[in-house]
Amino acid sequence: MICMDAGVAPRQDGTCVVLSFGIKNEWSFDDAMASRNCTVYSFDPTMNVSDHRRGERIFFFSVGLDAARGNIIVKKNKLPVESYRDILNRIARVDSIIDYLKVDIESSELGFFSNVLYDDAALLRNVKQIGMEIHPGKNDVSKRDKFWQHLNRLQELGFRQVFSEQNNLMRNSYLYRERRVTCCYEILWVNEGFLKTEKKHPYDLHLGSAAGEEGGLLL
Repeated sequence: MICMDAGVAPRQDGTCVVLSFGIKNEWSFDDAMASRNCTVYSFDPTMNVSDHRRGERIFFFSVGLDAARGNIIVKKNKLPVESYRDILNRIARVDSIIDYLKVDIESSELGFFSNVLYDDAALLRNVKQIGMEIHPGKNDVSKRDKFWQHLNRLQELGFRQVFSEQNNLMRNSYLYRERRVTCCYEILWVNEGFLKTEKKHPYDLHLGSAAGEEGGLLL
């Protein structure tokens, strides 16, 4: 999901920059953004492949995103991770405009949030859009509370939620207080500092149906 409103839409002059965390050998998003003339930096330490270049515009790094540089254990595997600032330094993009930041890192987003929202929030000023799948988990009230705290902080920093959707796969759902809910949500935020359109309620945005449509959301 991409917001195509003026100011936050990915640039089409060849200067567009995309960071994509969490690939899992599924390249459709990264390939699509590269086809839109964006330079894409892709990150995933779980794929058992070394750093490489995928085509002309996609650069892959076998490292993950978390609160700080180090290693995390996932299914008994030790995986390298870095902070958001470490990543930007790695690709020499600390001062660059980031047209789209995609994060789908299976619960490690809490570490990312705890670092960048409070210790390095200035780095987010250059980010136009954040598309993320969050994983509050099942029946963990304290974890959910942390997520809501972080989402409120993101709003304080000028990011407006323009889209959200539950992940309704049955394996991701569970019963909570006699109601079926999900462990995961896909959310899109835009940085209001880049918006050039008249401010609207987040859900007043229409859905763009064509790749080149100006305004609205591109599915």
